[in-house]
Amino acid sequence: MHAERLAQTATDATLPNPAATTLAQADTLGRFLEELSGQFAPHPGSLPRTTLTEAPPRNSSEEALDEEQLLLATATAHPAELKDMRWLMPEDFTLPLHAALWQCLTSLAHHGDPVDPVTVLWEAQHRSLLADGTAPSHVMSLISTPVGSPEYWGEKVVQRALLARAVATRITTYTEDPANTPIS
Repeated sequence: MHAERLAQTATDATLPNPAATTLAQADTLGRFLEELSGQFAPHPGSLPRTTLTEAPPRNSSEEALDEEQLLLATATAHPAELKDMRWLMPEDFTLPLHAALWQCLTSLAHHGDPVDPVTVLWEAQHRSLLADGTAPSHVMSLISTPVGSPEYWGEKVVQRALLARAVATRITTYTEDPANTPIS
């Protein structure tokens, strides 16, 4: 029931603050599971592993791609803010190229190297990101039109990733597996 509520909350576009509401519902689920785990004695041996379903495909809508592109461009223009954005992970991005470019940006900033479009392009080429046929002009266009602040766009990317992950398919898979059902 809590997993279903979490899934419904994560996909409800009418909520005024979907990320905060989803996190609150996830906390409720966590408290419930903590309470439930105290009601049963630990199992003496290892349990069979539940086979997980594939993670749901990430939403690569035009809006999500635009937000990621604006983040990359703005972070390139304002690299000083990158050191404070360790909370944004490559797996938060919908497009693998964007995730890899984010790694290029954070790596350059971490090492104290200059961060500008040409250096980011060089780092992308050094990491073989252009080997799959991605044109250098495409990379340059992704990182050359900053708007706003990197933190703003980073929060948008994290919020979208949070909502995508909170669909609770894994929790539902675990709860429907008879191997995980306590015997009374």
